Amino acid sequence: MTFDNGKPGEPVLLETFRDLASAILAKSILNSAEIPCLLQDENVAWLSRSMSNIVGGIKLMVREEDVEKALALIKEQASGAAQEREGESE
Repeated sequence: MTFDNGKPGEPVLLETFRDLASAILAKSILNSAEIPCLLQDENVAWLSRSMSNIVGGIKLMVREEDVEKALALIKEQASGAAQEREGESE
């Protein structure tokens, strides 16, 4: 399989999302870090949210050698977003 940047590699599941917006955000974080990734089953989410749940959600796939770095980036982004929300509520 070939990723968005043209690099070959066997994709592995990094994370599964219930909504398309979250999946696209995570993909853009990885793209900005130049980590090859792709979304699987995102077209089903365009058709119907319930259909997306039937196929197991939207899957973010990366190369096996990029898993650790990709998880760290997504976790860092989620942590930053949580801190922003806490700051807004004060």
